[in-house]
Order: sequence, then C-alpha cells, then structure tokens
Amino acid sequence: MQIIEEGEQAFFRKIAKSIEIQGLREDDRQLLLNAKKKIEDGYEWRETLLGLLTNLNAEAMALKLSPGLREFYSLLYNNRASLEDLKHDIKGSMTLLMIFD
Repeated sequence: MQIIEEGEQAFFRKIAKSIEIQGLREDDRQLLLNAKKKIEDGYEWRETLLGLLTNLNAEAMALKLSPGLREFYSLLYNNRASLEDLKHDIKGSMTLLMIFD
C-alpha cells in the first residue's frame, strides 16, 4: 500500500470522484459541484470544506445523504478539528487525508 495523494489535492479529487457516484441524489451532487467550483475559483479551502461538511451533516441528520457519500462525509467529519484549526489554506505538507491505492 502506498500513499498516492495527500492534503488539498486529495480532498479536491475525492470531491470530483464523488460527483460521479451512480445513484447520487441530485441535491448531494449539487453540494459537491458547488464546493468543487468554489475551490476552482480560488475560494479558501478551509471555509469551503467546512461549509461542505455542514451541508453534508444536515443531509445525514435528515437521513437523506446518499449512501455513496457516507465515506467522504466520514472523512470530512473525522478531520473537522484539523480543518477548524487551519489559519490558512491547506498546503501540501499538511496531511489531512490520505488516499491509498
């Protein structure tokens, strides 16, 4: 097993990959598309990811979250303390999420 991505690019790629999940509710897909667009447009990573977490959390609490998004939601939720502590955008040296192949 080797680390293939870390930090902000891992989150960005996870968002992009999650958009392609079959059977994803349109509301969930729109949340991901909005987050992806914000990142592409240069919005702050911290605010974008925390906003996405807040929205996914609301969907999860209402039992509406698409099953395919539960893993990504868990990754964001489990890293929320690290996200909240960020003072600046996530940089490559900070590992918040590692995707293994």
